[in-house]
Amino acid sequence: MLPKDRLPLAAPDLSLRQGVVELAHKRLGLLIIVDEDHNLLGVFSNGDLSRLLEDPTHDPNVDWPRPIADWMRTDPLTVDHDSMALAAKELMQKNSVLTLVVTDLDNRVCGALQLYDILRVGI
Repeated sequence: MLPKDRLPLAAPDLSLRQGVVELAHKRLGLLIIVDEDHNLLGVFSNGDLSRLLEDPTHDPNVDWPRPIADWMRTDPLTVDHDSMALAAKELMQKNSVLTLVVTDLDNRVCGALQLYDILRVGI
């Protein structure tokens, strides 16, 4: 699991432009939007960015200064920090995702779990 201090965490008022830069620098493929107490508010992924740019109904001049909260998904897949790795792997495979946000019982972000990490240890 990637610990919280290595995650691309962002405030909801971060601009889309800054969010995309953070996505590129942290290389997790996922920007995790949190409040000041690290409660999970949503996520914005590389896939979300691709869909935004490829959507023929969307204005091609993306409004880059708008807050990332306007673009984030508010129902991200998460796994509890006490969950078993096998359950996390099954959730990832069922939903075709490579990364899950790890939260505690109060929905505060603890880390992130990537499918690669689970496969690397042979689960």
